[in-house]
Amino acid sequence: MPLNDHNATVKPGRLPDNERVSLEALLKGNGFTDEDCQKACSADAHATDLNTRFGRVAALEGRFDKNPSAQKRRQLRRELESEYDYLLDAAQRYVDDADTAYKAAVEAQVDQLRQENPTKNEMYMNIWTDRSARIVPDARLAKWVQAAAFRLEIRARYKAKYNPVAAPVSQLSQADQQALQTEKNNITAQLTAWATTPDGATGCNDIGTWGTSAGGAGTSFAVSQVNRRVWAELVTWWRGKENTYVTLSDTSHRSLKKFRDVNDGRSRTINYHLNVT
Repeated sequence: MPLNDHNATVKPGRLPDNERVSLEALLKGNGFTDEDCQKACSADAHATDLNTRFGRVAALEGRFDKNPSAQKRRQLRRELESEYDYLLDAAQRYVDDADTAYKAAVEAQVDQLRQENPTKNEMYMNIWTDRSARIVPDARLAKWVQAAAFRLEIRARYKAKYNPVAAPVSQLSQADQQALQTEKNNITAQLTAWATTPDGATGCNDIGTWGTSAGGAGTSFAVSQVNRRVWAELVTWWRGKENTYVTLSDTSHRSLKKFRDVNDGRSRTINYHLNVT
C-alpha cells in the first residue's frame, strides 16, 4: 500500500505502521514479492542505497512524533512522500537492472555454448548432460535464482536463438503502437496543464500533489488503461524525462510522477494515474 491516505483520520500522509519495521516490509507493503526484494538488493551498491533511503524515510517518519506545527507537519508530509516514492522507484529500477543482468548472463552462456558447438542448433541431451553441470549463476544472480532454473533458461534460449524453426520474437503490434502514442499524448496534455496548475487547485492534495488522469483532474478524472507491453514502453519513455519516477497508486494501478524544483506557488508534483492490465 502507499502512504496513509491524506484524508485519513489516523496518521494522514504518514508511513503505515507495518512498513516501519524494515526495508523489506516497506517493499512488500507495496507489492514487491520475496524475489523482487532479493533482486532489488542483489547488487551491494543497490542494497546500500535502498537501506540509506529507508533510513531517511524512517527518520522523517520519526519527526512526526515531536508534535510539529501544522505548517511543519505539511512540509514533513511533502518530504516523506518524496523520499518514500523515490525509494520505491529506485527499488523497481534495481529489480529491472537485476532482470537485465540475468538476461545478459543467460545470453553470455548461450554465446559460449555456441562457440563450443558451432554446428549444433539445439543443446541435445548428449551434449547438455556433461556441459550443463559446469554452468552456475554468479554470486549476484544466486541471491534469487537456482542453478537448475538458470540452466533450463539457457538451454531454452539457445534453441530459440539458433534453431531455424524457432518462433520469432514478437514485436509491438500496430494496435499497441497506437495505444502507446495515444497515452503519450494524454500524458503530454496533462503535463501542459500542470505547468500552470497552482498549489491547492482542484485535484491537489494537502501537500500540493496534483492527481490527474487521461480525462483530467477533479470531476473530469477518468483513468485510461494499457496492457503490459505498452506499459513497459511507456515507463521507459516517462523515465527519460527529468525528475520523474513511478509508484503504485491507491486510486488506480500505477502512478507516473514528476516534480519541479521551484517553489513558486504552483503544484510541486504531478501524479498521473493509469491502469495496467
